[in-house]
Amino acid sequence: MNKSQVALAISTVLILSGCGGGGDGTSADQKGAVPVDQPTPEVTTPTTVSKVNLQVAVSDTAALQNATVWLEKKNQRNNQPDADELRAVTDQDGRVTFDSVPVTELDNYVLMAEVIAGKTSHQGRNAVHGNYLMSAPLTASLVTTKAGKSTANTTSHPIKLNPLTTLIELHLLEAQQEGIALTIDAVAEKVALSLGLAEGSGAALLTSYAEVSEANEELTQKLRQAASSLVYSNALAGSADDFVAKLSLLISNAEKITAALQSAAGDEIVLLEATGNLRTISTLDSDNDGVMDELDAFPNDDTEWFDTDGDGIGNNADDDDDNDGTSDTVDPYPMKPKDVVDTDGDGISDKNDSDDDNDTVPDEKDAFPLDATESADADGDGIGDNRDTDDDNDGVSDHEDAFPLDSSEQLDTDQDGIGNHADKDDDNDGYEDEQDNAPLQALKTPKTLSACVASLPALDGEHLSVSDRPNSRLYQVSRKMATSGDIQNYTQSEIDVDVWTGLPTGQLADRDIKVTQIAGYTPGAEFDDYHPTFEHEYTDAYTGEYLGNRETFRDWWSVNVDSSPYVDPELGKVTPRWIKRLDKHAPDTPIRHENLTTEYLGKEIIETAIGLREVCVVQQSAEMMLMNNQDDLEDNHYPVAKVVEQRKQFLDIDNLAQRVEVSYLEYDPVATDSISWGYTDYTKALVGAIVDNHLFGRDPVTERGSPADQPVSLEQCLAGLPDSGYTVSPNEEITYLVNRFDLQDLSSRLGLFTMIPLAGENGSWRGHEGLNQSVIHGHFDQGTYSFKEVYYNNAAGEMVGFEATENAGDTIAWGQYVEEIKPWSAVAGAYFLPEVSYSRGLLLGDHPERHRFEQVTSTVFTGRVLEWNKVTESYSIPACEVNRRREVTFYQKDGQPVLDYYGEPLIEITDERDTYDNHGLIYRSRQHSYTSYHETWDRG
Repeated sequence: MNKSQVALAISTVLILSGCGGGGDGTSADQKGAVPVDQPTPEVTTPTTVSKVNLQVAVSDTAALQNATVWLEKKNQRNNQPDADELRAVTDQDGRVTFDSVPVTELDNYVLMAEVIAGKTSHQGRNAVHGNYLMSAPLTASLVTTKAGKSTANTTSHPIKLNPLTTLIELHLLEAQQEGIALTIDAVAEKVALSLGLAEGSGAALLTSYAEVSEANEELTQKLRQAASSLVYSNALAGSADDFVAKLSLLISNAEKITAALQSAAGDEIVLLEATGNLRTISTLDSDNDGVMDELDAFPNDDTEWFDTDGDGIGNNADDDDDNDGTSDTVDPYPMKPKDVVDTDGDGISDKNDSDDDNDTVPDEKDAFPLDATESADADGDGIGDNRDTDDDNDGVSDHEDAFPLDSSEQLDTDQDGIGNHADKDDDNDGYEDEQDNAPLQALKTPKTLSACVASLPALDGEHLSVSDRPNSRLYQVSRKMATSGDIQNYTQSEIDVDVWTGLPTGQLADRDIKVTQIAGYTPGAEFDDYHPTFEHEYTDAYTGEYLGNRETFRDWWSVNVDSSPYVDPELGKVTPRWIKRLDKHAPDTPIRHENLTTEYLGKEIIETAIGLREVCVVQQSAEMMLMNNQDDLEDNHYPVAKVVEQRKQFLDIDNLAQRVEVSYLEYDPVATDSISWGYTDYTKALVGAIVDNHLFGRDPVTERGSPADQPVSLEQCLAGLPDSGYTVSPNEEITYLVNRFDLQDLSSRLGLFTMIPLAGENGSWRGHEGLNQSVIHGHFDQGTYSFKEVYYNNAAGEMVGFEATENAGDTIAWGQYVEEIKPWSAVAGAYFLPEVSYSRGLLLGDHPERHRFEQVTSTVFTGRVLEWNKVTESYSIPACEVNRRREVTFYQKDGQPVLDYYGEPLIEITDERDTYDNHGLIYRSRQHSYTSYHETWDRG
């Protein structure tokens, strides 16, 4: 027999010495192993143990370093390490550990090891000379009966993997294929008996050779002989397919070897040659290099033992062991010359074959030139793509990976062939991902506007929680005035007030109307009659249909008293509409306007102050001729202006307008190409909102653009004054020097007034109970005329009425009894945000023509100011300024309005500028339109 052709290099010294056959370098005494002929100690299985740390020791006749070990899944058994199977490489002692393996899953696995020639070695010494596979059976019962006592959830258990456990597992595999149920212990006992061992020796086959008691040296020696003989005889599977194709042959050859071993001497092993002949050889090792002389090509040279190619150069020194022209470092089979290997059996040796495995992929392009089942390894992990469950090693299994060969891509949401990482529009909805609120979900456009709004996602993103705040919006507005070209920029607060049934003027009495307070503020602008602005917008509480508007004092207003039935706009369909409208030009007889349209344009994604949002887009157009229609005289009916309006709204959930674009132009009714007023390039963009007590973006009340040095409310202003701790006492009197100047005759009257803010508590008046009283009394003209006014306020601070007497009399000279008070705004006392209320009731005193009244009051806190200091003669007194306007309309007993000199309804307007500190009113400037006087109050 040619020693250079022996398949494996096995360390005979280790076999005979018993020092490390189990791969752990310890003796039987150190291990504390139990002799096989002694009773096995009682083992207590902990009921709490659910996981096991498998401590695997791999050896053939000595511990094997750099062997690949894995847990092979029985249900997908291919005898190769797959990507989804636990695997590891043995250390210098031939050991690996698989931590926390569920005990209940052990029945689903077989333990396997792959030994690779040129890579795997015996503890760093002799490299093995061929490729082969070993296996060992696993069962949950094996672990739980061997684990010993433990109170922990996880225990540790040693497992041996060697040629003898492989033989046991081969028998079990064969029995399984034949449908025969066998236990591990039964098969181990069968193999032991085939070796000629005593009955009951089967358990020894599942242990390390070094763990067999010294008292059974004969048994230990027999096991080592068997392991060595199986390895030297190439009786182990050389490839994954051998477990299937050559299973019966492997078992048959093993049985021949074990039978022959019964008659072999203790220093001999049995070789099964390729011819089928059995031969015994001595384990003598003259040069003590770990390779027995019979297998050593250099028996007297302890640095060499094999010469695979027979060139006289030992494999250790030879860099091409099989002399096939390929260096060992890059040769997949460094000990098999290509000219004698024909991997695919096509009659052409691998040396001359351009496709060694005959898989139609040329070797130079084949990542596995000797494996016909594999040709590519996309991730370079050593596992072919066909059996690799994650070819590109990106952590996503191939069946879930849209790009299994591209580690930079895993998903293709829109299935356009471009991975999501490279695709700028993952859902292919026309919006690039950076401008898409849901980049993995294509934008879907419902067929109607109401369905579109209902489909919008809830508001999300950063927000703050607030308490007891009405829903409100803050917009940044920009527009270009049509006639001057001026650009106006301002903020606009839109605050929900209430839902009214009908309007105070009596129109739309059967409609539920959502009332919204709209207030414009231009940062830096002074207070005047038109700044800040305030109006109501009226919309249908259910459909959102626009119904009209009203400026506080009706400088402009309109009401749609009738309209075409509401139709839910359909996508792409222009819906014609008509309205009947009252306005300041036609206050009594409505004008019908026909040329109105609405069109639902679809859904878009836009950038907003609260992030990217889906919105529903609706466009409205109107062309109306405003008509003067003040009376019944036909000659007085004439056109005032032609209005052309285009409005485009971008609506969010619950019809929240994220953006509005408008062009509004009024043309001369005669010269219809001449613009008399209007604006273009109007954009209204949401910058903040309070929705259901959640604040998104800027606060619509406190962050409207007011100066940083101004308090945001009257309350905050008073709290910041030097007298902030002061509280007015009951019956405390405050005196004022009053100067009333008549604007018609230019005369002045001087007076002295006294105010008592807390003149009484818990009083009663005209059916009201629990009222607080305040009093103002005084005189003019050095006491020749005197008066007294008593005011009654309820617990909410609302005035329910007042009455006045003159010259110490007890007859009521004038006064009011308030029947209704209705707030027209939802926020009180905010900087440059009008607080408006409406009241109506009876007039007191003897005024035959004036029986009832209606009053609208607008109060605006305009900031902290410095009031005049008479002592220092300078503006140095810190104060809080409030501007107020009252408009009162009077009615006769028959309900008709009181008319003025020109036959128009009489409206009395009072404008006041007041300054306050915590003591009360400091200074008042009041102007009354009807009686044409200007009056100042100066605190004494």
